[in-house]
Amino acid sequence: MDVIREKVELFRENDSPVPFQIASNQTFPINIEKSAIEKWAKIREECNSRYYAIIANEKQVGNELQRNHSQQDLSYSKQLVASVSELVLALYQQKLTYGEFAQKRYEISQAIGNARREFRASVLTADRDAQARANQLVEQQMQNNLTLWSTYMQSVNARQPLKANCVTQRIGNTINTNCN
Repeated sequence: MDVIREKVELFRENDSPVPFQIASNQTFPINIEKSAIEKWAKIREECNSRYYAIIANEKQVGNELQRNHSQQDLSYSKQLVASVSELVLALYQQKLTYGEFAQKRYEISQAIGNARREFRASVLTADRDAQARANQLVEQQMQNNLTLWSTYMQSVNARQPLKANCVTQRIGNTINTNCN
């Protein structure tokens, strides 16, 4: 995956800004990079599957309300994973540049992270009615974010993939790619 290591953060912390070098990259993946993106996507899927299997096998502790809160918190993680997976696919299909991929990944991570924090804060509210209202507001904001996300992804999916004519040559440890 070395061919994409400086173009994509293979793992990123949700709150850290996108490095300039990555955010400003206006190139689309070429064939050798698409192979690396495919490997990366498979590794992501495997890791997420293992994580969700562990969570599913853990004994659910606490009362019903606490279990429901845990499930809601987990749903934020699943939504983030699904959203980033959509972006990875669009990048692979050459419908996004590396920079747009990084920016949108950051934006959706921030939106879902904010919703998760607001949800967790609402759970700490002692007044059940106030808690329910706060949860409803968080859920409404999350739905608004997902609607915007869906609209964005529809526009991305409607794009035509890049049709570059690229030739890659490997000479020893050096790879040269020329695109027209």
